[in-house]
Amino acid sequence: MVKFLSRLPMPALYAFSGFLYFLAYYIVRHRHRVIKDQIAKVFPTLSGAERAAIHKRFLRNFCDVMVEVLKSASMTAADMTEHVRILNLAAAREYLLAGHSVMFVTSHLCNWEWLLQGMSVQLGYPLDAAYKPLHDAWAERLMLAIRSRFGARLVPAKDLLADYLKRRGEPQTPEAIAAWVETMLGRMTPLSLGNRVRDLHAAMRFFIVQVPHRDFFVC
Repeated sequence: MVKFLSRLPMPALYAFSGFLYFLAYYIVRHRHRVIKDQIAKVFPTLSGAERAAIHKRFLRNFCDVMVEVLKSASMTAADMTEHVRILNLAAAREYLLAGHSVMFVTSHLCNWEWLLQGMSVQLGYPLDAAYKPLHDAWAERLMLAIRSRFGARLVPAKDLLADYLKRRGEPQTPEAIAAWVETMLGRMTPLSLGNRVRDLHAAMRFFIVQVPHRDFFVC
């Protein structure tokens, strides 16, 4: 079923995303109170209408990411390169060519799943990706299969440092998503693994993801 749905064209999947958004916001009210309270804490000076607009944008993007992840189950390397453009990889490759490791860091913004896929295709070096395992066994198997389609090696975030040190003899590129704590948007926010760069002896590169238009990402 996943393979079948993933072969639908993007316009059809985005139409499905719109339907999911309608259900999530107006019918099921997915985590409505939690999201509303979090937005109010982060943006206390905004009006109710402005907060509601952010709430809707968040859910629209969340539903888009869901169908984009579904689509990635059947996308080719050429497809992924067409949808994800990663700039200035030459600087990272210089470190890797010299035998050093590089840690790529990003946030859960836009479609972080496609960023991993795009990096796997375009970097040209082995890529280790830190992730948090899912509780549901079926979903865990599915996401591992999708995330590793282009050669990425998935490592549970809590095991990344120990795993890396065991394999220190070869250049690696651990990708960490977000354990230091900083104030961000008025909240104390954990930024996982970033403080271990010294232990990894790795250069760090932070990716900012931009979306010129739907289904196209520039990093």
